[in-house]
Amino acid sequence: MDGEEENVGPFRRTSARTRRMATQMASALASSDNRAQAALARLEALESDNAGVEVVDLNDDEYGSTDEEDLVLMQKKQSKNMKRKTRQGKAMEKRAARSFMDVLHDVSRILVVV
Repeated sequence: MDGEEENVGPFRRTSARTRRMATQMASALASSDNRAQAALARLEALESDNAGVEVVDLNDDEYGSTDEEDLVLMQKKQSKNMKRKTRQGKAMEKRAARSFMDVLHDVSRILVVV
């Protein structure tokens, strides 16, 4: 707690390092309009870097796809992306959507063994 109080007011720490800036950049940022424009340009660049991430809701019934179609699409997507099975790939395969008949078949196979 005492360390936080020392950094307030006239006892605030300052850096001895000088901040270097290109002369053209310094002249460009002289006006507030140019600063705002530069800030927007940096924001757009940051957003364009993260544009590839998109959240998709798999339970959306808007398109009316069936479970079998989803399974086929998921298998096609996996076959393109994975040449060999990694631990993550195996885990994803276990968590893949299965139809009720597949689950019923697995349960009946387990009951026969026991």
